Amino acid sequence: MPTTSRGLPYPSPTLPPNVPVDIQALAEALDAWLPKQAAVTATQTLTANSTTMQNVTALVLPLGVGTWIVDVYTAYGSPAAADIKIGSTFSGTTTIATKLCVGPGTGTADVAANTTMRASAHGSSSAVSYGHDGSAFAGVAHETHRLVVTAAGTLQIQAAQNVANAGATSINVGTLMTGLRVA
Repeated sequence: MPTTSRGLPYPSPTLPPNVPVDIQALAEALDAWLPKQAAVTATQTLTANSTTMQNVTALVLPLGVGTWIVDVYTAYGSPAAADIKIGSTFSGTTTIATKLCVGPGTGTADVAANTTMRASAHGSSSAVSYGHDGSAFAGVAHETHRLVVTAAGTLQIQAAQNVANAGATSINVGTLMTGLRVA
């Protein structure tokens, strides 16, 4: 069956009609292009007094071969002295893996006002530090990953305290990860 430039199959006029098979082939090809999402539905408390990265259990996306844009909006809480760092691992192979990061800078005095911001670019797996003032307001970090995947794998978001502290650091409900294959 012939395909479009993006790999979507279509029946050739010279092929005998087989609607169920043709629709199934098209549905399978479209599935690779639909956005994938993962969301935190229950707050995850990270290990206190530890700067060792740990998996955010709800934030996992399988990525097939192709170019992906993955947006992660992380809502978090942390003692002011601990802050947070966010990174990732990928079990497949990539030729390009970068991320753009925006969020409260470390040492911020007020996450609600966000008067101290960071905006930076890093490797996708790099642990990037964000600040928190210890208040009841959630800090929010936004990271946009660009991955050119050459062998399929799983993107796993990780987090930890930036500075070891006995207080609780958490990834909160409302944290969202969305992946879109763009090529």
